[in-house]
Amino acid sequence: MSKRLSNEERENLFIKWGIGLNTKHRRLQLAYCFWTDCKDMDHIAESAAIVAKLVGFVDPEKTFKEMFGLNFTSGQQSNKRNHSLKRIVLSFL
Repeated sequence: MSKRLSNEERENLFIKWGIGLNTKHRRLQLAYCFWTDCKDMDHIAESAAIVAKLVGFVDPEKTFKEMFGLNFTSGQQSNKRNHSLKRIVLSFL
């Protein structure tokens, strides 16, 4: 987290999510805050954007779709996976 965000960004992130700057285990507390409100799409999108930034994804919207399995055509890797799955299923028939 310290490599991806500046001190100011980290402090703003903790404050935004209601975590005190002088508390222990701030990063763990922040991790517990993510994905807690599954019915609020803004909360989910914000959680996905922060995780994407920390992991290093470039396009947050693409990341959001991939995290929730909404991107069914993610390139050649999925085609290879689908081809392998078809081959396995056909071998059972």
